[in-house]
Amino acid sequence: MKEEFEEVTETSALREQVYLTICHALMRGDFAPGQKITIRALASMTGTSLTPVRDALNRLVAENILRGEANRSVIVPTLTGQEIRELRDIRIVNETFATKIAAAKISGAQVQSLREIAGRLNVARTKGDKELDLKAIYEFQFTLYEISGMPLLLKIIRNLWLKSGPYLHLLFPDYIDQLKGSRGDWRARLCDALESNDVDVACREILDDVNDAMTYAAAVSDAAVSYRMIGKGGVRLS
Repeated sequence: MKEEFEEVTETSALREQVYLTICHALMRGDFAPGQKITIRALASMTGTSLTPVRDALNRLVAENILRGEANRSVIVPTLTGQEIRELRDIRIVNETFATKIAAAKISGAQVQSLREIAGRLNVARTKGDKELDLKAIYEFQFTLYEISGMPLLLKIIRNLWLKSGPYLHLLFPDYIDQLKGSRGDWRARLCDALESNDVDVACREILDDVNDAMTYAAAVSDAAVSYRMIGKGGVRLS
């Protein structure tokens, strides 16, 4: 009986581990909108068998994070511009609140950790390493939000990133290139604000980041819809 219980526990733990691995990949932008996700590819990525991957994908479909197709394939949903703008507005409320709480608790060592992550991000961006860039974006934001010490708030933010994470792809390369001129090194300014306990500036930097990036992604999504309609003769330009 004990051996059976241990086996069930180990199986459940493996399923949860695979589920979380896929969630982190979605939040980091490892998958693009509309991308088909195959069980075999994920099994290879996670180093597991097909069964826990299939269970994790079914769970994400049930949670409306991924979309199941009639042929049993699973894809990353594509969102309308309006849906992206709605996500933007909800993210702004929750992420600026997390920043406000974190700013009141953050230590000098934690600010230094954020600076180090920002430094790695800048190196990746200089080299044009999109994969490392995306990972650093995710790591920087959630390192900050976790300092808030509010697990329920973090769960809400993670759920929002499960939806919006794939849209980080739309920021490369044009938006990222524009960002250098329009906002400069905003993460350095954020760290300076956290170090000097300037909560308003810290929250403003996060607000501007989420607003600008998601507004751009929504515009790209709108343009893609218009392009498809033009191709089908659904829109006239004159």
